[in-house]
Amino acid sequence: MTSTPVATAENLTLITGASARREWDRLNESYSKLPLMRAALPAILGADIAEADVQDPIGLRGDWVLDREVHSPNPSSQSTESGQGVKTIKSGLILNSLTYDGQLVAMCASVMRGDPAGEELMDAFTLRTTSTNFLDDVEEHTVDEHGQLQQRSGFWDTLLDCLAGNCGQTCLSAAISCRKDNWASFLACLAGRCGLCVVKCHACAGCKCTYWCVPVAGCCGG
Repeated sequence: MTSTPVATAENLTLITGASARREWDRLNESYSKLPLMRAALPAILGADIAEADVQDPIGLRGDWVLDREVHSPNPSSQSTESGQGVKTIKSGLILNSLTYDGQLVAMCASVMRGDPAGEELMDAFTLRTTSTNFLDDVEEHTVDEHGQLQQRSGFWDTLLDCLAGNCGQTCLSAAISCRKDNWASFLACLAGRCGLCVVKCHACAGCKCTYWCVPVAGCCGG
């Protein structure tokens, strides 16, 4: 039986400043869902974006190199004529954070990419909570192809379950004790105190048990 591919190298990064803005702009231009999400933000925020306190974009990035390529279990679904699989996996979470009248909102883009087969999975959604009940009162929304808001569950719950189950007391303590003035400062604090595990848990939440990212991300919320 063939063994599961394993990561031979990994790079984990907190993305800030111009790098975060460039990645957000790239995704905004590549995926129509992000402009639709921005157009729906006032309904989530309860005010026009111009009235909110807007923080600079911030993100997390993980890059993994496998010891060999991962191929689709279904040969007919291979994505290149040469039959290339995925050997490098890239995970990213970029968010724009806004606050208004006690509401803390993050507009998020979660990305998983496999190379050289060239697959990229992008999920756009918002997280809304309050500073007084930050962890326990998070609402998650996305938009359909017409820009209509849809409440859902998935990413946030999966991320918390992964942190609780795989990251130990350090990350749980950080999630509880990190300042919660806005989503950007919370993410920066969480990454600073349990960076490796929070990046891997984001990858797990974004992978959705897809065959090529499971070797590094695991299978969460499939």
